Amino acid sequence: MLSEAPILILDEATSGLDIATERQLLKNLRGCGLLHTCILVTHRPESTRFCSRSYEIHHRQVTEVTQWSVT
Repeated sequence: MLSEAPILILDEATSGLDIATERQLLKNLRGCGLLHTCILVTHRPESTRFCSRSYEIHHRQVTEVTQWSVT
């Protein structure tokens, strides 16, 4: 974010955080005016509610998951 790179990849970046801290971090990321692509790799399905698009990889197949709301 500081170097203004076009893509930010977060691979299990919130796995060591409690749920409340994870939510606050993801809200802060959305609110910081990041105009570039952010890829969030997670095993926590609830984390994807902060994403505008969500994909699931299962048995080597990639499918888009319907998002109900973006907070």
